[in-house]
Amino acid sequence: MELKGQIVVYTQTGCKESVTTLTKFESLLLPYTEVNLTEDSNGWDEMVRRSGGEESTPQVFFNNQHVGDYNNLIELETSGQLDALIEMLKNESPPSSVRNSETDNTGLSLEEVLSDMMSAGLLSSNRTFLTQHSNSFSGRQLVEWLTQQKGQCYEDALHTGSEMIHQGFILHVSDHTHPFTDSAQLYKLVGTAHPSALNTGLYSAAPHMTGVEIGEALRKSITALFGKHVREDGELR
Repeated sequence: MELKGQIVVYTQTGCKESVTTLTKFESLLLPYTEVNLTEDSNGWDEMVRRSGGEESTPQVFFNNQHVGDYNNLIELETSGQLDALIEMLKNESPPSSVRNSETDNTGLSLEEVLSDMMSAGLLSSNRTFLTQHSNSFSGRQLVEWLTQQKGQCYEDALHTGSEMIHQGFILHVSDHTHPFTDSAQLYKLVGTAHPSALNTGLYSAAPHMTGVEIGEALRKSITALFGKHVREDGELR
């Protein structure tokens, strides 16, 4: 079914009701955008703010209208009100504040932002103590460029920087767990460093992980894949 509007579902890995809700939308042939809070570090605060304080998953939104959890969705279907909401989505585009699975929350593609950053000459060589960092930039430089050249408000610029870190496009030059901040802290594009050893660019950009941390990361990935592609009855979706 083609919709001008957007259904956003906040889910959590391992939440059976989240899987049931997504399966329901698929059975209705309704496209949706899933925000998995296990993977999205910014999603929790966003969901709680949009839902007026709800902290359980799933939480469903039709454009900016809060529907609630799976039980609320079924109540709307039983009462016939769900049809009216679907009709609304057929005719009304989502407000700019609604999530987009392929862009940041202002409609800017992160790939477009990266391309424009490079063509705009935002990347340069910067020094911290005795270390020279090529193709780097400060958080403040990125925020100023996004607000002045890309038309984002300050909050959206911070969100874009955070999303670029979350999706693995950029990293802090020395502390790979450092969040994005509007400061003199330096960041670099992943893979743009030039280490002395051949073919170590991606390895050098990756944070060090212990065996236990690697195992936990694999477990979360497998659980997420299982929840996304396997129905409750064990059949592939």
